[in-house]
Amino acid sequence: MIVDTAEAQAAFEALPKIRQIPSLSPDYAMVDSIGKSHGTTIHMLSRDASGILIKSVHETPLPVGNGFDWESPYNYGGDCWSGAPNPLRYSIFQRAAEDRGVVAEFRRSHPLGGAAQPTASTSFSSTRRCVVVPLVRRDPAELLTPNARTMIRKARRSGVKTVWRDFNHAEFPSRYTQAME
Repeated sequence: MIVDTAEAQAAFEALPKIRQIPSLSPDYAMVDSIGKSHGTTIHMLSRDASGILIKSVHETPLPVGNGFDWESPYNYGGDCWSGAPNPLRYSIFQRAAEDRGVVAEFRRSHPLGGAAQPTASTSFSSTRRCVVVPLVRRDPAELLTPNARTMIRKARRSGVKTVWRDFNHAEFPSRYTQAME
């Protein structure tokens, strides 16, 4: 069912602490919506005996015709859940999407927040799990705006150590986890 932010946030706060990832919070979704040109932020909640599933999305009207697209909040938004994985909990989201005329969803999934949660939708398809953009240039600074280059020069002059490194895909998960701790 679609619920207001207060009810969705209360359900989020009732989740086990390990599942209360800040970027999955309904309050975070509302903050993320500030200044965006989309239509509305909606929260959906599915409860059953085995647990809770919460989904917050930004709903944007299609430029032509009737209908919407959904986008999860920026920075590893997505679904959060408790209890045993249960694909039937997703049926409420599928029905809401169909009832509202949703034609597409851009879903970001936090690696710890529910990316492995199964979906009951037969029409769900994951078209892009990750996009890698090769950043091969002689000088990495060429990728930055002039303002960013100036800020780096100022930081170096004030004693900040900077290191340019090639991106090693195999090292990314452990470095990301270390940086987030």
